[in-house]
Amino acid sequence: MSEPTPAPPSAAEPEKKVPVYKNPFVIGFLVGIAFLTALPFMQRPFLKAPPPIGTVAPWHLPTVDGGVIGSADLKGTVWLASFPPPTCIAMCPEKQQGFGRTLNHVDDFDGGIAIVTFAFDTTHFTPPAELRPGRWYVTRGTEAELDAALASFRAGFAQFAHRDGGATAVDFSDTPAIALVDQDGALRGFWMDDAPGRGNAINAARLLARYGPTP
Repeated sequence: MSEPTPAPPSAAEPEKKVPVYKNPFVIGFLVGIAFLTALPFMQRPFLKAPPPIGTVAPWHLPTVDGGVIGSADLKGTVWLASFPPPTCIAMCPEKQQGFGRTLNHVDDFDGGIAIVTFAFDTTHFTPPAELRPGRWYVTRGTEAELDAALASFRAGFAQFAHRDGGATAVDFSDTPAIALVDQDGALRGFWMDDAPGRGNAINAARLLARYGPTP
């Protein structure tokens, strides 16, 4: 009796392809793209600039590079103000470097953010190497000129920090602070004049420059 002939081996079934819409790698990629696209809109409702404290009074001062700068010239520009004491010879070296780096973090706004250093008049002073025309101004104000120019800053600081801002510009310069002023000349807040403080001030300034004075 002959043995039955074995059936020929069946061809291997072709591997089933997973539809693109079910591929976990594709799904993860698309979800990631959608999340990154929506992230700015998700964050936007939670990003708020500090509310206005008051309006900066008009001022006009000469600068160390031979020019002049005033509140009217800065209309439409977000600016950060610093107030070094007279003993700092206008700007201490570490503060020069700090504000030079600050400008690097706002270059993408093409001049929409500036710095004003309200320095006391100095007989011998070399402008910092980081000084950029139209971006960073250092004044040569006398004590009397700065007393008038900084009056609204002193009042705003007292309201903001619940601390006395001093009766004169010299008194106020002993307070290590950076002030933020928006495009409309409204004072928005104060931060410590150190690396973390400058970082927070930069973030607030960028927010105002990007979304306007009522973000």
